[in-house]
Amino acid sequence: MSAESSLQTVTLDRPVIATWPAQRPGGPRRTAPRHFIAGARGRARAWNGYDRRAADQLSTLSRQLDHLCVNAVEPAEIAAGLEAVGFTDGAAEEYGCRDVFHLAERLFERTLAGRGRSGRPLLVNPWAERPLTHLARGLAFAAPGLVFVALLPQTTAVRDRVALVVAMLLGWPGSQAMALGGHLLDGRRHPAAARALLLAGGWLLGLAALVFAGVATLAGVTGRVAVLGAAQTLYLAASAVVLVLGRERLALAVLAPGALAALLSFLPDGALPVAPWLPVAGGAVTVAGAVVVAHVVAGRVRLADLRTARAVLTAADRREALWQVGYGAAGTILVTLPSLGGLGDRLVSLSLVPVIWSMGLVEWRVVRLRRRSFALLNEAITLDSFRRKVSRLLALTTGGYLAGLAVLTALVPLVGLLTTGSGPTREVLAGLAFGTALGLAFFLALVLASLGGIRVVVLALVLGLAAGLLALAVLPAVLALPVAPLVAVVLVLGPCWQAVTDPTRHM
Repeated sequence: MSAESSLQTVTLDRPVIATWPAQRPGGPRRTAPRHFIAGARGRARAWNGYDRRAADQLSTLSRQLDHLCVNAVEPAEIAAGLEAVGFTDGAAEEYGCRDVFHLAERLFERTLAGRGRSGRPLLVNPWAERPLTHLARGLAFAAPGLVFVALLPQTTAVRDRVALVVAMLLGWPGSQAMALGGHLLDGRRHPAAARALLLAGGWLLGLAALVFAGVATLAGVTGRVAVLGAAQTLYLAASAVVLVLGRERLALAVLAPGALAALLSFLPDGALPVAPWLPVAGGAVTVAGAVVVAHVVAGRVRLADLRTARAVLTAADRREALWQVGYGAAGTILVTLPSLGGLGDRLVSLSLVPVIWSMGLVEWRVVRLRRRSFALLNEAITLDSFRRKVSRLLALTTGGYLAGLAVLTALVPLVGLLTTGSGPTREVLAGLAFGTALGLAFFLALVLASLGGIRVVVLALVLGLAAGLLALAVLPAVLALPVAPLVAVVLVLGPCWQAVTDPTRHM
């Protein structure tokens, strides 16, 4: 589930008081006397291209005069400051004001409107909620999990199952590290270096996919498994490039043929008159399309850009990337537990589809939680008030995700009833319980990771895996399967709540 990487960094390194000049392409070129603007821009933070605030002249001027307006206790102080930097009644008319004093009054009112109930200037909220984008990103990153799920009922040899796990361990953790590096460089205003790093990482993962296919074939792995495992790794590398660069619609467009091919594989034999080569063709179109789109949106790689990426990314960033790799690896092995437990029935495999497709809901819910938590921090008067409100928000957000996952999960018994004419078996119910607990574990883990708790997340997932493997060794698979995600939920729940209720984590 590599959609998590898109939340590890935000566009801004940290929230700041709104003092950026908000000049936009095509907007008014002058909002104050030219000699004043030259000095104000030097004192303001550089605009990062993502400003979503009001861009009218008066709002822009208010941000350029942030220090003066915020510290003024009455309009007369702002009027004196305007006159000191050369404003005249004629300049004030450009803003629809009669004179400098009228302009000062409007600026003072605008500043008061930008304060919270606590009287402090409001901080810029860096979390923008874009539901369609989050859903698209989650679906595109999680889609390769369908390949693994679709192959489980047809894969009986141990070496084939091991090969599938290895392929996932190449693709998901690798794409996690790529996405983190791309987001860090783009957030630090090095977009060319971000594109170069992403494309270079894609090439490395592509080479790893080819090596995997060759080694797997030599080891006696079924040719179909070797090819599909390599294709999955290649797709994840390409989709990481496309999604980090913000081309979610293109990612969904190239995903459609492969997703349809994977879904067709769940149908009973003879249910539809589908040519046997059609699923293979759909997967090939998706992988090839993703590779082409990745190269088109990233452009060409220059050595200078790669050197910039190396210089900008610090040792701490590289350590963070290693933790992201560990996060992806632990999550990958968690998804493979039904296979390790010997549950390879078609419907048991299908029970993993809801949690895979719910990854879009995970990202959406986490971004909404972070945005609303930041707003609560802006409005809070006391720490107790903030903690109480944000705790309730965490509970409601978690419940909302579980409700969406429950709807997706309910479709599995319905599909089983329509295709087999019988109700769910114990194995299917165990698979559904596993998927629900796994979705909750991933949701809480992503919340904690977005608040800087990636190390705790990896530790919790690893301990959950250890508990799950131990349970599989001593208990029947239908009882042991949900143990790993449930242990992970228990271990991550407390640290997640502590991080969410800690105001310093939101700054």
